[in-house]
Amino acid sequence: KRPMGRTLLLLSSLTEHTGNNSTISRIASHFDGHINTILRDPDELFTEHPDDFSLSTFISSHNIVGGLGIHAYRSGRLLLRLNRPFAIILGGTDVNEQLKVPEKSEIILKVLTEARLVLAFHEPLRHRVLQVLPEISAKVRLLAQGVDITESELGTIQSLSELDLRLISSTRVFLLPCGLRPVKDPLYLIDAFVEWHRRDSRIFLLIVGPELDPTYSRRFYEKVKSHENDGIIHHVAISRANMLRVMGRVCAVLNSSRSEGQSNAILEAMALGVPVIARGNEGNVSLLRGSGRIFMSPEECLLAAKKVAEEEDERRTIVEEQTKIVKSFYSTDVERKNYIH
Repeated sequence: KRPMGRTLLLLSSLTEHTGNNSTISRIASHFDGHINTILRDPDELFTEHPDDFSLSTFISSHNIVGGLGIHAYRSGRLLLRLNRPFAIILGGTDVNEQLKVPEKSEIILKVLTEARLVLAFHEPLRHRVLQVLPEISAKVRLLAQGVDITESELGTIQSLSELDLRLISSTRVFLLPCGLRPVKDPLYLIDAFVEWHRRDSRIFLLIVGPELDPTYSRRFYEKVKSHENDGIIHHVAISRANMLRVMGRVCAVLNSSRSEGQSNAILEAMALGVPVIARGNEGNVSLLRGSGRIFMSPEECLLAAKKVAEEEDERRTIVEEQTKIVKSFYSTDVERKNYIH
């Protein structure tokens, strides 16, 4: 049955407890009262409608007039088949990693060329696209993500049989929220934190995130198992509400990514007033805008983490810097106005 009015198809990976899922859900809420939306995972939709006739029937039956997708390869492949105008939001790995892969870059370049609008979270991402396709400069625009955490989202933790609250309440727990895949690289910091834990048993590295790459995940689990008594803890996933509560109790939130689009976890930590210590890549440097702390090696990460753990002035300075940045650059009101106009 055809719904009343026009419908916008929103495409993104909908894997639970991932940044893209959070981002597309927030963007979908901006369109409430303006246009109907359908939120779908492009891989699932591609499987359901492998041929153009089947997809065309789906589009007609839902009165889809256009599309908006995150990730120029994953969502872009399907957007090209819509025969409707579409916009693409650069995810990060599409431009930073997959543009280097010949069979994927061909599709990505076609998507960027045919899109009505290309949205980049930060200037380095926009610059990288224009190095490859300078002729599309007029339609590549900057649009930072918004972050807004309500009191209702910070309600009481429902069930933390999955996490040890006594541990999380420690002032020496460092949280690394990330999916298990090479670009997020959670293995990068493990050895450094193992050595620190052996010197100071109050130190724990808590890694929370789903298995996204089977090969990398196997290496990760082997490493964690070999250090199960050395302060390294992994949990596959927890709800966003629980993640926010956990985030608010830890010493600092870490990011170990080799490259980034714009990390939701970093934004949420900044909004919560939790220090961020992030690996030096273009996405993280652009997002933090001089706040937080950037590291270029595991050793630099430990130096920054020790200062946050042991020096209250350092912690207070970082939080004050981050709070100013969030208020100035990452407003959900500004994000909402940009999408609906």
